[in-house]
Amino acid sequence: MKYFLQRLFFYVFTAWAAITVNFFIPRLIPGDPVMSLINKNRGQIDPKSIASLYVLFGLDKHQSLWSQYTGYWSHLLGGDLGISFSNYPTPVLTILQNSLPWTVALAGIATVVSFAAGTFLGVLSGWLRGSRLDILLPVTTFISSIPAFWLRQAGADIWIHEHDAAILRDGPRSALRHAKPERSMLPYLLRRPAAITTPLHLARKGAFTAPAVPAVRVFDADRRLDGVPGRPQPVLLPGHTQGSTAYLFPERGLLFTGDALVTHDGLTGHTGPTLVCRGFTHDSHAALTSLDRLDELTTVTHLLPGHGQPVTADLRTATRRARHTGQR
Repeated sequence: MKYFLQRLFFYVFTAWAAITVNFFIPRLIPGDPVMSLINKNRGQIDPKSIASLYVLFGLDKHQSLWSQYTGYWSHLLGGDLGISFSNYPTPVLTILQNSLPWTVALAGIATVVSFAAGTFLGVLSGWLRGSRLDILLPVTTFISSIPAFWLRQAGADIWIHEHDAAILRDGPRSALRHAKPERSMLPYLLRRPAAITTPLHLARKGAFTAPAVPAVRVFDADRRLDGVPGRPQPVLLPGHTQGSTAYLFPERGLLFTGDALVTHDGLTGHTGPTLVCRGFTHDSHAALTSLDRLDELTTVTHLLPGHGQPVTADLRTATRRARHTGQR
């Protein structure tokens, strides 16, 4: 039951996030969508009806953003999807009704054909074990993985601290088990709805759906990685995760801090040297303590964070500012 409740919460949250982003997009993009519509249909829309159009599209400037947002949800839950901007004055529901049958038909046919063909070929391959067909089908599966194959052929290795190796081996979603954040993202999103772009960007880039990486190379101490170009020296900075690591190139005075120290936090919107907020941090106290370790690196002249702009100022100045900002 707990699993199903978790999945239900995930789907409800995803739906809320997508709908909220859809609400904010026309309000955050540059320009005025109503004026664009009038210019596009010049001569067909009476300029005197401009105020009515703002109300019609839920963009009434006399209403607060919160009133527009609650009105948006009220219409949506009532089945009123509004009027289409691109196909004015056609209702969105009419467009969906006209398009849905074709979408269902194409998706349905594709699903049935792929299921039937895949089942038939799989049975046939098993029946004709050792035949040319049995050899051909695995080859087609191999072709689909050519990019990863060539990456491995190029000699690329994935290095990670042993404390985080399980996250890669079990897949990105296992991070909630191996390095669960201290706080939920929900309070941050309620305080700053625009922050929804951060988890959505991560989702779009595959941060939550990337495949597991079973073949990784691990290290357990701050020894230089001789097999990596530039021979970086790992610097363990636990907090964001248990194995969060920075990589120091002492000859160049260069330090990659990843998520151990950033200059932009997508959830809080903070800009400047800071720790990643507790919505994405496993142990904020350990993350704060790890700043002491950074203070020991006296050869650093350039800091490259995982998020935000590079830091060229003194490293201790950056860590002092991060301490001042504190845990969020």
